[in-house]
Amino acid sequence: MAALLNTFVNSFTNKLESPVRQHLKNVYGCLSMATVSAAAGAYVHLFTELLQANLLTTLGTFGLLYSLINTPDNGKNQKLRLSYLLGFAFMSGLGLGPLLELVISINPSIIVTGLIGTTVVFVSFSISSLLAERGRWLHLGDLFMDFIAIFRYLVIILTQKEVSKDQRKRRD
Repeated sequence: MAALLNTFVNSFTNKLESPVRQHLKNVYGCLSMATVSAAAGAYVHLFTELLQANLLTTLGTFGLLYSLINTPDNGKNQKLRLSYLLGFAFMSGLGLGPLLELVISINPSIIVTGLIGTTVVFVSFSISSLLAERGRWLHLGDLFMDFIAIFRYLVIILTQKEVSKDQRKRRD
């Protein structure tokens, strides 16, 4: 098993140039830190009384996003831009707190299912894009987004149908 994993990891090393590998490390590192920061924000909302999602935190989220967008990368301010990103992610996680409270009150396993599903899809698409020849799978992004839109509308329609059916049961 370890030999198979080493072969898999080495295939990225052999296929990608050093600057591309470094850039991907930076991107995935930033993504990982932002995810942890958002999780910390959600944790603070759910389990402490330090901060709660409100209008002030929403304004802080937009302020950090505006600062991140309008701070040009000149090579010297990377730590400042990273702090804007992590602050934005933290505030976004804080803003998700009320939604997470609602989901937990319905069924806490929904959160774990969503996290695992999102992780599987993200990792699968990342690996397929890294292993494929340049641009080969780009057209799947459009197809995938169309599929998600159709799926979303089907979920809405089916949910409304079930709610309607449930309401009719209560009246009978």
